Amino acid sequence: MGSLLGYFLGGFATPLRPLEDVIQAGTGSKSIERRLQKDPFGMNVEVDYPVFQGIIDELAKNVVRGTPLEEVVFEDSKEFVTGTSDITPDPVRAPIQKQLTGVTVMPTKTVVGEELAKLGIPEYKLNKYSQVPEYEYAFKKALGVATKEIVEPFINSAKYINAEPKEKQRLLNALYFGKSVSDLPPRTRQALSRRDGESYNNVRSLASAMLKENFPYLDYLSKYRKSISGKDFADAAEIYKRQNPRVELGKIFTYVDERDPANEATIARNEKILDDIKNIARRRGSLSEEDFVDLQRVSRQLGLVRDNTKFKNLRLSKGGAVSKKNLNFLKRYHDTVLEEGRERLEGDDTGPQSVTTVRIVGLNVEGKEYLLPSYDPYTKKL
Repeated sequence: MGSLLGYFLGGFATPLRPLEDVIQAGTGSKSIERRLQKDPFGMNVEVDYPVFQGIIDELAKNVVRGTPLEEVVFEDSKEFVTGTSDITPDPVRAPIQKQLTGVTVMPTKTVVGEELAKLGIPEYKLNKYSQVPEYEYAFKKALGVATKEIVEPFINSAKYINAEPKEKQRLLNALYFGKSVSDLPPRTRQALSRRDGESYNNVRSLASAMLKENFPYLDYLSKYRKSISGKDFADAAEIYKRQNPRVELGKIFTYVDERDPANEATIARNEKILDDIKNIARRRGSLSEEDFVDLQRVSRQLGLVRDNTKFKNLRLSKGGAVSKKNLNFLKRYHDTVLEEGRERLEGDDTGPQSVTTVRIVGLNVEGKEYLLPSYDPYTKKL
């Protein structure tokens, strides 16, 4: 939605784009890594409103793209890097040409980039996408180093030079995406092995390992974002904030440079908070718990209670043992109600209050009795 709105609203910024091309013609061209652009004007509401944050980012990016305002709205814009070499070629110094001729000059490619283009392998497919843009940027830099050391010598080898175009395409796909190194020459297989003895099946896997070794916190953040949905995180974060009202979560996903010793305490704090929130989400997000809650609600709607003459065919079973799964569910339900502060308190000042978190009832389904909570923590009714 943000991209679509930005596309239409970006028309109002069109008069500024020729101005930016004139500026770059005089000061030098610059390619911006737009995947890193986020939090326009420092606006960050990702923890509370993850979808809204995405709309804001995409809207701002599409409105100011290619204008002098781009580096004002996104202060931390970095220059584009390629994943096909350790050095990114300088942009072509002819940005004004597209205003005079209507034709954009193609950017300069690396040696490996040219080879990929000739064989119809899109360069963007080599990248590894993440909800943490800094991870993507660091991965491309690691991939560029690995490509320079491994792929560039490979495409200059006799085996590759003498191969047919289709075979060249297959070899490069195997080198970047392959699950085995059996088709690669011994020198290339050796290059895919690290000093610690660990071997990798392709260049992208090696680049991932290089990134993890040099940026463990960045790797942690990327895997964390992949392991939990924005909605689940926002729900669990809301519970965490009620439990820890003094903790600020505003920029918990913002990456801080782990190479700076001054950031060690911040990183340790953020990891602890993120792990605590994930544990809350895991306890709340059990599939079996959702199933049982649905059964609980349906049972109340249908009036399925003990000795209800309206449902004689659903007589509850007698005797037997409660399964461990059922008991674990009830315990999780109890713990979650307390964590969220949704328990029901009854009584007065003259005596102790009673606390309700579950209030167990039995529900018979196909001859099996399930013990379910009859207490609804959201309405605080039984």
